[in-house]
Amino acid sequence: MAFTALRSFKSLAVQPCGEESDMRLVKINWDDAFSLPDEWMDLPLEPLETRPMVSVGFIVQETDWCYAIAHTYDEHGESCCGVIVIPKGMVTEVTDLA
Repeated sequence: MAFTALRSFKSLAVQPCGEESDMRLVKINWDDAFSLPDEWMDLPLEPLETRPMVSVGFIVQETDWCYAIAHTYDEHGESCCGVIVIPKGMVTEVTDLA
């Protein structure tokens, strides 16, 4: 799965949006994945809970499986930085901010 996700991530591309941006500014609430320490543990494990996260940014790409949001993009919508890719299966809410 990780290899597929990585290969899919490489296919993401920022689409130019012209001088007047049509990129959506959003707040995404999502449940983060986590790992447990790499050590012997007694079973059953303690109750496991996800860690709720909040990310804010401009949607620079959306696919059927993820949102890619950036915290910064240039005035012409030709480049961006600070991109995080969040699988939609982890998303609990998307709120438009503008």
